[in-house]
Amino acid sequence: MSPRALTDHEKAYQRQKIMAKARELLLTHGIRKVSVDDIVKAATMAKGSFYNHFKCKEDLLTQLVWEIYQGFIDQAAAVIRASGTAELRGNVAAFIRAILSEPDKVFFFVNHQELEDLIGSWNSSELHDFSAMEQKAFAGLITLAGKDTATVKPGVVHNYIHTMYFAISDDAITQEYLQETVDAMLEGLLNYIFGTEVRHG
Repeated sequence: MSPRALTDHEKAYQRQKIMAKARELLLTHGIRKVSVDDIVKAATMAKGSFYNHFKCKEDLLTQLVWEIYQGFIDQAAAVIRASGTAELRGNVAAFIRAILSEPDKVFFFVNHQELEDLIGSWNSSELHDFSAMEQKAFAGLITLAGKDTATVKPGVVHNYIHTMYFAISDDAITQEYLQETVDAMLEGLLNYIFGTEVRHG
């Protein structure tokens, strides 16, 4: 007797569970040390279940990158929508500070060489799609904040944020001055987006 076919709901739950367990393992151990066997064991599933949803570990990682990145964009949009004009600059600063300490965001920069290898395996269509998604996402956030993308360029905002992340993960950075360095870069980004803040007293 052949096994019962899974319902769409069961398939979605199974895929979500695999993604969640893979995310936990990757954040703890890094990309290279986690295998498909590790993931299915953590998810308490047969190996065949993994391959019903993903072609290989790299396929799962690609989808995980997209998922985490989209989560970051959605969070940023929610902060902007919930902020009035007066508190927008401060709320954006607080949001960026928060994500700089979130393990799933910092992970992608601490493990940037492994990710470079992963991205190197993408075909030209996947690379184009990801780049286009990044540009569209940052342009959308800038517009949502009431700024003109001809003046506040998505590529510059993107580069600022990536530079801050790399500063955190770079062993060559003098740790004694790391926080001051990040603060200075963040202030530069905020000035670029909102203009120089006038300080009183």
